[in-house]
Amino acid sequence: MIRYILLYSCFLFMLGSCSENNSSRGIDSKEVAQEIKNREVRHIPQAQIVETATQKGQLISDTIQATLTHTLTRVLQEKGIEEAAKYCNLEKLESVKGLEKQYLATIKRARLKGKKSGQKLNEMEAQLLDAYRYNAENNLPLENNVQKSGPEYLLFTAPITLNNSVCLKCHGKVGQDISENDWLILQKAYKLDSLVNYQQNQPIAIYSILFQRKGIIADL
Repeated sequence: MIRYILLYSCFLFMLGSCSENNSSRGIDSKEVAQEIKNREVRHIPQAQIVETATQKGQLISDTIQATLTHTLTRVLQEKGIEEAAKYCNLEKLESVKGLEKQYLATIKRARLKGKKSGQKLNEMEAQLLDAYRYNAENNLPLENNVQKSGPEYLLFTAPITLNNSVCLKCHGKVGQDISENDWLILQKAYKLDSLVNYQQNQPIAIYSILFQRKGIIADL
């Protein structure tokens, strides 16, 4: 009996020593535990993965739109239309970089009319953009979509509609939503021919959000 007590005491001493050594070496035991969990073989239904990607994609796109509306409203009031238009650009929004890092994702935006986004689209993104364009041109519904993109990625796409008056100040009807003076400023600075004369709730572009599969699974 004494022998077992001694062995148990030695084990506790060694365990405590390992914990102290890990702490002194700057090893985060919680991170180690999470890494072990991530490496476990887990059988998660594909439907659950797709649903989670859909929820995350919707959250990201809603967050970006809210940030854009807030930023554009502020800059319009402070600096006018020309400066405000510069912020209608994902690369200008620091929050987008934060969302990409947080969700292990790549976020893009592509127009439904005119030239494509300055961000290069992959083959699947280009095909989906064409499908959205076809539906928009034929007054068919545009809906959120999730597709597998190879074994390691999931691609979420969603339409962007002009659902507030702030967006119409740059993309609405000239002479009605956009003053003639503002139109001349926008035309000179940005040549927005394909991005004006839209109506309220009309689709204008899509979001493309490419998720790393491991980032989706880690939260399940």
